[in-house]
Amino acid sequence: MGNLKKQQKTIKGWLCAFLTLAVIWSAGAGLIFAESGNDQPPEPEADLSNVLMPALNELDTPDFINQLSQDHFAIVARPNDWVSLYEMNVYQQVPSYVTADIALHFQHYIFSYLLRQTEKDYLTDRLADLAERMVQASNQQLADAEGSDWEQAAVLNRDFFQIGQALLEEEPDTSKLSEAAAEEYTNILAAQDMLPSPLFSLNPEEPQLEDYSLYKPRGYYTQSPEQERYFRAMTWFGRANFALYQETLRQAAILQNLIFQEDAEIAKDWENIYQTTALFAGPSDDISFTQLTPLINECYGEKPTLKKVIEDNAGWEAFAEAYKELPLPKIYSHVRYVEDSDDDEVDRQLEAEKALGFRFIGQRYSLDEEVFGQLVWNAVKENLDGEKRGLPSVLDLAAVFGSAQAEELLKANGDFDFQNFPENLAALKEEHGEPAEADNFTAKWLQLLRPLLKDKSQVEGYYPSFMRGDKWARRNLECFAGSFTELKHDTILYSKQMMAEMGGIFQEEVDDRGYVQPVPEIFRALADLSRETADSLAQAKMLEDKDQESLNIFIDLCEHLAVIADTELAGEVPSEEDFEFIKSIGGSLDYLKTLVTPFEEVDGETWPVNIPEEIAADIATDPNSGQCLELAIGSAQEIWVIVPVDGVLRLAKGAAYDFYEFPVPTQQRLTDEDWQLIYRNLYQKSESESDLVVTKPAWTEDYRFTLN
Repeated sequence: MGNLKKQQKTIKGWLCAFLTLAVIWSAGAGLIFAESGNDQPPEPEADLSNVLMPALNELDTPDFINQLSQDHFAIVARPNDWVSLYEMNVYQQVPSYVTADIALHFQHYIFSYLLRQTEKDYLTDRLADLAERMVQASNQQLADAEGSDWEQAAVLNRDFFQIGQALLEEEPDTSKLSEAAAEEYTNILAAQDMLPSPLFSLNPEEPQLEDYSLYKPRGYYTQSPEQERYFRAMTWFGRANFALYQETLRQAAILQNLIFQEDAEIAKDWENIYQTTALFAGPSDDISFTQLTPLINECYGEKPTLKKVIEDNAGWEAFAEAYKELPLPKIYSHVRYVEDSDDDEVDRQLEAEKALGFRFIGQRYSLDEEVFGQLVWNAVKENLDGEKRGLPSVLDLAAVFGSAQAEELLKANGDFDFQNFPENLAALKEEHGEPAEADNFTAKWLQLLRPLLKDKSQVEGYYPSFMRGDKWARRNLECFAGSFTELKHDTILYSKQMMAEMGGIFQEEVDDRGYVQPVPEIFRALADLSRETADSLAQAKMLEDKDQESLNIFIDLCEHLAVIADTELAGEVPSEEDFEFIKSIGGSLDYLKTLVTPFEEVDGETWPVNIPEEIAADIATDPNSGQCLELAIGSAQEIWVIVPVDGVLRLAKGAAYDFYEFPVPTQQRLTDEDWQLIYRNLYQKSESESDLVVTKPAWTEDYRFTLN
C-alpha cells in the first residue's frame, strides 16, 4: 500500500510539473526541471531566464530586473492598501507572497480593537466611578485629619482625585478645584511643556518636574472626545508620582491605602481596572497597593485606622525605613536631578531612592523600555566628542534580541563610541537574549517577533535564496520595527516611557500559485496568542460573541499559514487547497477587518470608524535636548520576491511595512493625524506645513526600488 501511494504521488508530481512547464513555455520563459530530493530550492539565473514572471507593467525596466537579479527580492517604494494589494493579485494573476508583515499587521487590528472596546464598554465608566468614590473618601479623611500633621497629605489626595474626576467629565466644574489643582489641570490640558508640578512640588528647592506633553492624546485615543478624556485621566493616575522619600507624599500614599482597606468596593473596582489593563499591557513598574498595603499593616498593625496612623510615631518611623526595601523600578519615567559625585554607585543609589514612588494605577513595565533606559545617558556616558546619547533606537532592542545586522548598524552609526554602551549592550544580551516567560498580551507580542531576527544564512531548511543575504536580514529587521511600532502605538497610554537623565477582466488562465513567508513559528505564535487572549477575556466576561468569531478566524488563518510554511520548509508541495487559501487571502483578511472595525453613531446613524493605516508613536524622551523619539509606519508597500513553487521559480508579490524613526520636539509629539499629513506630503513631494525633517532610516533603503 505504501509503494502504491508513493507511485501515485510521483505520478501526480510529474503531472503538475508537466502542466507548469507548459505554462512557462507559453510565457516564453526558459525551461527548468525540478530535481527531486534537493535540499535547497533552485537558484535564479543571472538573467532570470528560469523565473516565471507575471506582467510587471511599469516595473518592467532594466533597473528593476537588475535589482531582482542581484537580491532576488525588492520592495517598491509606493503606498498601497494592505488588503487591496492581495485582492488585486487575483485580478492581475500575480502569485501572492503572504508575508509575516500582513499577519502581524492584522494582529494590530485585532489587539487595538479589543482594547478599544474593553475601554469603551467596561473601563471608562468604572474609572469614573472609582474617581468619584476616591474623592468622597479623601474628603472624609481630610475632615478627620484636620489640624494634624497629616492634613496636608489629605488635601493633596483630595486635589489629586478631583483632578482625575475633572479630566473624565465632559463639562467639569473646575471652580471646586484648589489653586494648585486648577493649575495642574490647566497644564494637563495644555499638554506642552516640562514644568514643576503645582501639586507635587512640595519642596521649592527640589521641584517635581512633569513632562506635560505626555498628556497629549495620541494613538487611537484621538478618535473621540470620550477617548481623549480617558487618555488624560489614565495618564494622570499612571504618572503622578507619590515619591516615598518625601514625607507628605509618603503620608498621602499611606492614606490612599487606608481607604482601600476600609472600603472593599473601592478596592474591588481598582482591582478590576488594574487587572484588566494588566492583561493587555502587563503589571505596573512602580509601587502599588499590592506592595504597599502589606507593609503598612506590618508597621502599624493589621488594618490600622486613620487615628492609629496619625498617632503612631513608632509605626511611622518603622515604615520610613521599611519602604526602602521595596523593589526599585526598572524604568525611570521622570526627570531626575542627582548630585554628580565621584562615585557612580552612590549616584545610582540616590537615583533609585528618589525614583521609588507609589502610583495610583501605575504605567506598565515593558522589556523594551528597560532596554532603552540602559542604553542612553546617564546609563551610558559621553563619547569622545562630549556628546550624550539622549534617545535610543529600535535597533537597540533588535540587537539585544540577537540581530547581528542591528548590532553592525549601531557600530556603523557610532553608538559603540559612547562609554559603557558596548558593556551595557552585552549585559542586556546576556539577560534578555533568550525568550522569557510572558503573562500579558504586550510581552507575548514582543517575544514572538524574535524569529524575524535570526540569521538564515546557515539555517537548515528549504529556504529560498533571497532569505540568505544581509539585505533580507535588514528587510526582516524592518518588519520587526514595523510591528513593534504598532505595538507601541496600541499601548501608548499604558506603557511606561523611559526618560534619559537631565544634566476583474477575463484573462488567459496562468499558474499563479503563491507562497507563504516560511516563518511558521511566528504564525503559530500569533494563533496561540489570540487563543490565550480569547480565553482570558472570556473568563473575565469581557468577550462578545462577534469578537470571539474574529479571534477564531484569525487563529484558523494563522494556523493554516503555519502549516503551509512547514510544508515549504520541508521542500514539499502544498495542496491545491493550500494554494487556493493563499490566493484568497485578501478576501479573508477583508472580511476579518470588517469584524474588528469599531462603529460610532453620528447624527443618529451608525458608521464604521476609520482605522488609520499610517500611525506614529513616541517611545522615549530626552529632556536635555527637549526631543522625543518617534516611530512611525506608512502604508503597505509592495514586496516582490522570487520564490520556489513546485520546483519552479516565480516572481510573487506581497505587502511589507514602511518604517520610520526620527526625533521631534516634545511639544510636537505626533498624533496619527499629524503623521498622516507628513507621510502624504513625503510621497507627493509637496510642501508641508510641518517643520519636521523626516527621512527613512538609511538601512531600509538599499533593498527598495524607487519609481522615477
